[in-house]
Amino acid sequence: MVLHDGHVVYHRAAGYLDREAQIPMSAAPSFGCIQLKGHTSAAAMALVERGQLSLDDPVTKWLPEFRQQGLMAARRRSPYVSY
Repeated sequence: MVLHDGHVVYHRAAGYLDREAQIPMSAAPSFGCIQLKGHTSAAAMALVERGQLSLDDPVTKWLPEFRQQGLMAARRRSPYVSY
């Protein structure tokens, strides 16, 4: 979708919603998670502005599940994770 001055000037769906079942992508699919990155980033930057979060903090300070040991094991198993 392309917007210009708040108006849709181009809108097209491409690919498949389910490739195996050959279900084409609809023009208005409902993907609730698409907005999550933007909202999460905005919330994180608001915390940085307030001094409650530092961009230099290790991720394990806030998400202890992401221990380095676990990440290294995942990298060894997956050819898609870059070093």
